[in-house]
Amino acid sequence: KGNRLFKQEDIEIIRIIYNLVKERGYTLQGAKEKLLKSREETINNIEMLKTLQKVKAFLLDIKTNL
Repeated sequence: KGNRLFKQEDIEIIRIIYNLVKERGYTLQGAKEKLLKSREETINNIEMLKTLQKVKAFLLDIKTNL
C-alpha cells in the first residue's frame, strides 16, 4: 500500500531537520553535519526554542485579553 510507519523519534528528527533547514538556513548537508557533531546540543536548542515560542504565544494572548 505504500503506508509508512514512523516512530515518535523519527518524527522528532524530521522536525529538527526542518527547523535547521527552513528556519535557520542550513543546507541539508549542513544540517546532517550539525546533527552528527552536536546532536544533544541541537536537540536541546530546538526544545528551548519551542518552549520560548509557547511562552511568547501565552504572553501575546494575555496582552490581547487585557
